[in-house]
Amino acid sequence: GALGECGGELDHTESEATREWLATFDALHLDECHRAPAKTWWPVVNSIPAYWRFGYSATPTKSDPITDLKLTASTGEICYSFKAREAIDAGYLTEPFVATVDPRFPELPNEDEYSKYIDSYRDGIVEHDRRNRLIAEIAQGTAEQWGVPTLILVQWAMHGRNIRMALRSLGVQCEFVSGTDSTDKRLAVMEALRDGRLNCAISTTIFDEGVNVPEIGALILAGGGKARHKVIQRIGRGLRVVPGKEYLPVFDFWDSHSSKYLLGHSRSRLRAVRDAGVPHEAMT
Repeated sequence: GALGECGGELDHTESEATREWLATFDALHLDECHRAPAKTWWPVVNSIPAYWRFGYSATPTKSDPITDLKLTASTGEICYSFKAREAIDAGYLTEPFVATVDPRFPELPNEDEYSKYIDSYRDGIVEHDRRNRLIAEIAQGTAEQWGVPTLILVQWAMHGRNIRMALRSLGVQCEFVSGTDSTDKRLAVMEALRDGRLNCAISTTIFDEGVNVPEIGALILAGGGKARHKVIQRIGRGLRVVPGKEYLPVFDFWDSHSSKYLLGHSRSRLRAVRDAGVPHEAMT
């Protein structure tokens, strides 16, 4: 039978040759299959009439029933589940430990007047100088005092640049990568983390999945958010096993300074951690 690999974005409507090629496969193996319902994946996945269909994901289901139904239509129902706890006990994954940092910042002024979540997110996370300084201080401790490669995950590129500025003010060497950077730069940063030339990196959501840097020794979830599956995906960035890595410290934040929006998101992330059985504690 035919064997091939389809990566990146592929529009199955572009040519008859593409449609004919997709029709030659008897089996479909879909990595990160939770993305199958996405508009760039859905037409391609469902143009492959393979009888045998396999999907692999650490976070296959979401809270949206339509999205879950489209995944089932692409690969079938879940037939085997290997829990994270089983993988940790078997030595395939490192034990994570989540510390939820509660800095108890003052409430955002005039938040009641905000009409959109994005306003609270900008002022309470992206441009919150004290929060960004705290993130930089935690990263300085893990990267320099502990001496472990540290990955800081953000959602907005502006937020990454603000944290990088705070780190530089502390004298910490750090690289920042986002979706606008070339593949060569992204690979270079990952390689520098692996071989010890770099002990701190900041990334946008391009590192949420599909990144293999087992040497990551500390993870900082700086970008907030409330999607439960995203929390588990992000923690998974540092769970690969390497000699001498006994556990993975993960730092998240209790954003009580925004009671209108961000505090509820902190609660959602904490519930995701608890539901996954990940050890956790609060830090002040």
